[in-house]
Amino acid sequence: MREQLLSHLPWFVSAITKLSGIRRVALLGSITTNKQNPKDIDFLLVVDDDVDLDAFLDGMELPPDMPPEIARMLLEETRKSVQSGESLDSLLNRVFGPGAGFGGRRKKGRRR
Repeated sequence: MREQLLSHLPWFVSAITKLSGIRRVALLGSITTNKQNPKDIDFLLVVDDDVDLDAFLDGMELPPDMPPEIARMLLEETRKSVQSGESLDSLLNRVFGPGAGFGGRRKKGRRR
């Protein structure tokens, strides 16, 4: 799994850094550790405050099987999530449903 996730890094970094308004791309989370089977790759994108999401999306190379309407919806939901301080797991569960395997609500102080 780790190798498969890492194989997508060059495509993503190449696509995202071509866009105007991107200040920084940081890789973080379990993919930066020795964990053998991370579930995802976490990125932190720092963008200019005045970035137009539609223009941002128009300049981004999408995976061949992703309709632009879906990408726009995901960007808008991500924007709302960041503004409200919602966690990534919560956003993914809200958008894709709790059965999608993105983790669930955890009790405070309890590890999985």
